[in-house]
Amino acid sequence: MIKLVQVRPPTKAFKLEGTATITADNTSVTVTHNKNTTPKYVFPTDELAEFAGNWWLENITANAFDIVVPSAAYNNHIFRYGV
Repeated sequence: MIKLVQVRPPTKAFKLEGTATITADNTSVTVTHNKNTTPKYVFPTDELAEFAGNWWLENITANAFDIVVPSAAYNNHIFRYGV
């Protein structure tokens, strides 16, 4: 049997860390990071595992990115991120 576990980035691994919430009945959230440079790495983690890794990033720019899920969340859905 394969056990899936959630991996979190090490503390202080990123210049900017935080949380983003996709609110109920929505399919995305825009995260503003204001690094003024497009990040090489964006590391979001699904806090509630509601979407079990079935999410993706779009519109990664020097100041923001979107976290997108395939269908509207039933409740507020939290992602931690690091850039």
